[in-house]
Amino acid sequence: MRSRGTPAVLTSLRGRGVSRAGATGDEVDRTTAPVAPRTFPVPLRPAILAAVCAAWPALAVAQMIETFAVLPDFGEGAVFDAKGRLFASDPFNGRVIMFGDDGTFTTWAEVMQPNGHKVLDDGIHVVQTPDGPLRLSSDGAPLGLIVPPEGAAPFLTPNDLTPDGAGGFWFTDPGRFGEPDPGRVFHVDAEGTATLAAEGIDFPNGVVLRANGRMLLVGESRANRVLAFPVDGRGTLGPSSVFAVLPETETTWTPSGRPEPDGMALDTDGTLYVAHFGTPFIHRIAADGTMLDPIDTNAPSITNMAFDPAGDALFVTAATGPTFRDGGRMLRVSLPGVEGQPLLPTP
Repeated sequence: MRSRGTPAVLTSLRGRGVSRAGATGDEVDRTTAPVAPRTFPVPLRPAILAAVCAAWPALAVAQMIETFAVLPDFGEGAVFDAKGRLFASDPFNGRVIMFGDDGTFTTWAEVMQPNGHKVLDDGIHVVQTPDGPLRLSSDGAPLGLIVPPEGAAPFLTPNDLTPDGAGGFWFTDPGRFGEPDPGRVFHVDAEGTATLAAEGIDFPNGVVLRANGRMLLVGESRANRVLAFPVDGRGTLGPSSVFAVLPETETTWTPSGRPEPDGMALDTDGTLYVAHFGTPFIHRIAADGTMLDPIDTNAPSITNMAFDPAGDALFVTAATGPTFRDGGRMLRVSLPGVEGQPLLPTP
């Protein structure tokens, strides 16, 4: 997601009933009436899909997309913790929300314009804010902001992040939405020290680290592509290469009128899932860079996603109208047999 200039449980969700969706909680919640789950048809082109999948099963796409929860506005930062609890950022209402097993949600923490959100190995949450990455305890208490490296320019609305597997994390700092700010990637070690790892990227956005820890994938939004950086050492990246270029189409969601790669996730086969902001599509890219069949959510636009740690489902933050303030949804995309790359150790 970009900076929009906005104002300030079960162990797993696998197989849960999606019988109602809405909001509960304190005074900042805008409660919605219970609604029946909506199933979004996905254009599968049956004859072609059957033939392709017979030759290569990995090309199979989701069969069902449901509304898990109705959100007051366009959401961001979907993430699961080690207990299987689902969270999302609600930037327009200045909070991070936590979902129950029936799709209702409550305010977990009040955070100014929260964006990307991940949970580290020690249970500490990190949420991106305009002032920098904010660390929070497992119960949502603020623990402090990460500060820029000595001599570096201030952070310019950090966007997304991914754990590094050693107690730290990588994060993107693209600058302001619609402004020609210099895009950067930082690394933060387990002690909380930030290091500038890459710069000169045209709005770096979604970021994921491959399971072997040797390749960092970064969405370069304004170029509509994904870059691959070799991880040369602790907090050090080598020169980037183009991993994939996403399809072009028209959209009203970006200043350029072009769609942009947003949040990303990996499955255990190494397939990359990219939310294509300004479109309904989640693009799937094989480990070798081959473009696979996309998932069509039928939503006006999507931002971020997280795999259910129990497998078989991907949870996606999506819009419901033509602008950011026209409501949002948390979608559940059924992906039988697919497991997300683990971001946390099993408790």
